[in-house]
Amino acid sequence: MNLSAYFDYLEEFATNHKEIGHTDNAKRFFRVDIEELDNAFRTRANYPLVAALNPIINSTAALSTNIRLNYQGSLLLLDQIKDKGDALERSTKENKLLAIATDFTTKLINDRRSYDIANKTFVLAGLDFGSFNLELVPDRYTSMCGVLLTFRFNDALPQFDISKWNNESKYTVWVSI
Repeated sequence: MNLSAYFDYLEEFATNHKEIGHTDNAKRFFRVDIEELDNAFRTRANYPLVAALNPIINSTAALSTNIRLNYQGSLLLLDQIKDKGDALERSTKENKLLAIATDFTTKLINDRRSYDIANKTFVLAGLDFGSFNLELVPDRYTSMCGVLLTFRFNDALPQFDISKWNNESKYTVWVSI
């Protein structure tokens, strides 16, 4: 899994979606850590925007020969609201963001279904079709509302490469009696 390619792929979503329209002059896509959201977006962002959060990575294995790296990807779609107490404005913008998040979900699925290995375009090959979650962002952000889209995908853990190690030799496994 190449993280640069992953974030470039997500940036294409923000660039190509008609309601987002990310460009260099109207930045609407950011790769961020969750702690950076409040300060970074208020000063240089255009809305609605897409924030790609760093994926959470863990591993699973049924067999030692099939270890998988599991990723949880997250996209946060945000928009500004003028009045935190204006339920109509919040609901209207949240509905729009939910629709965009659904568009992103169907694009991820479509890309995976129509992946052509000969073409070698980037796709989340291990995308879990049953893993999509949508969550409304709590209203603690006084001037923003949003939707958090999460999804899971996986990739094989590469085999041990002895050429990357000095002084490595075959070893035996200790078994305690």
